[in-house]
Amino acid sequence: MFLLRIAPTITSFYIQEFFQDNENRIVTGSFLNGLNASLAFPSSTPLVPKLTDLKLVVHGKDLASDTFLKMLSSRWLPEPCQATEVGAECLRFVAVVVILDEETDQKGGHLDCLDCLKDSGMGLAVTYGTLAELYPEVDSDDKDEE
Repeated sequence: MFLLRIAPTITSFYIQEFFQDNENRIVTGSFLNGLNASLAFPSSTPLVPKLTDLKLVVHGKDLASDTFLKMLSSRWLPEPCQATEVGAECLRFVAVVVILDEETDQKGGHLDCLDCLKDSGMGLAVTYGTLAELYPEVDSDDKDEE
């Protein structure tokens, strides 16, 4: 969060959580609340106010889908007057890759609540899959090390 505060001109942002360690999370509720433009103090500029493109690779386990929806909704500002009022650019494109646990997660469902944003015009792509399905080269590299 500190690095994002000192880099307010970022327009494109990509975060990839560690593949093998779904306990070491980056995209947490706190992180998503930090990006929420409507939760910013009225006298302050929202975190990364120029952000227009966001890509996240996250683990599906304990994904804060409601917080995710609130954050994206707060950054979906298609009218220029809304963006000026909030002090943030409109998110134009969001891509989310959800890594599912092979044993416990089912495909889909984690971020179905985001469909309303896609329906309203936000460029939104959500992909689900296990690590082996999404990144077979990573999975095979790990097996070679064993």
